[in-house]
Amino acid sequence: MIWPKCLLLRGARPAGPPPVLARSPVTVQRRANSFGVIMVCRQTVCLSRQYAGEVVTVHVSDTTFTIDLDEGPRTVRRTTDIPIRNTKLTDPARSTMFPRSPVAHVLGQKRQASHGTRH
Repeated sequence: MIWPKCLLLRGARPAGPPPVLARSPVTVQRRANSFGVIMVCRQTVCLSRQYAGEVVTVHVSDTTFTIDLDEGPRTVRRTTDIPIRNTKLTDPARSTMFPRSPVAHVLGQKRQASHGTRH
């Protein structure tokens, strides 16, 4: 598009400066699964089974992950350059994405036949 035509667009304004990446390590929290594995920036890191279900703190820099564990910090080399998507973990008991209904309510429901079938 030609610059004079761009100036005639309604609500158009010049772009701002690009976002600046933080130089200091970003701190995130992850919950280890039942095998003691966490995923940060789509990279899996195996801790051990003793950390299964526990919440760990991970400091993410450009080249490494530093994981705060009971026995001391563990540093893992980073193999991906994907940015961090989630900094805090979500509580599965309070998750609203997949709400759980009470079992008594589900068992008490009657199945209804669909109205579009002819038998």
